[in-house]
Amino acid sequence: MSSFEPNKRHLRELLIYFFNLKKFAIEAYRLLVEAYGDAALSERSCREFKNGEFDEDKERKRKAESVRRRGIGSIIG
Repeated sequence: MSSFEPNKRHLRELLIYFFNLKKFAIEAYRLLVEAYGDAALSERSCREFKNGEFDEDKERKRKAESVRRRGIGSIIG
């Protein structure tokens, strides 16, 4: 098996390719999982990308919020 680990840019470019082929988000997701396993984007990310909602800044903000909540949880708990 190849040791190639796709980065987010590579995966987004593949999504563009799949959607140009008129694939549904779930089809694109399944193809990514088949090829890359755990390194694939989530089904949710594929749907958001298909709907034009995929934005790197939005993703960074969501991750930052998640980290912030975990930090607050460890302080409170």
